[in-house]
Amino acid sequence: MSQPTVLSLFSGIGGFDLGLERAGFKVIAQAEKDPFCNKVLAAHWPEVMRYGDVRDVGLSAEHARRSAVHAGDGAGGGSSSSGAGDEVMDVLT
Repeated sequence: MSQPTVLSLFSGIGGFDLGLERAGFKVIAQAEKDPFCNKVLAAHWPEVMRYGDVRDVGLSAEHARRSAVHAGDGAGGGSSSSGAGDEVMDVLT
């Protein structure tokens, strides 16, 4: 079974993110506008994609979804239903 993923919106300093990780989820992206909070998030989740404005998430998610669709057309073995873009779009729609 695959690990469930989380797109963290209005992340603050990551309290909910930490709790969700301890519950078995994987944080794949965070959106937080406050510069201080972003420094804290970057220190604790350096590998996670971060957005400064939650309004940018939808645009990037659509781009990721389209990239996942194109990746599924190649020989890499992916499919149009795989990838973070589809998961994010499910949350946003």
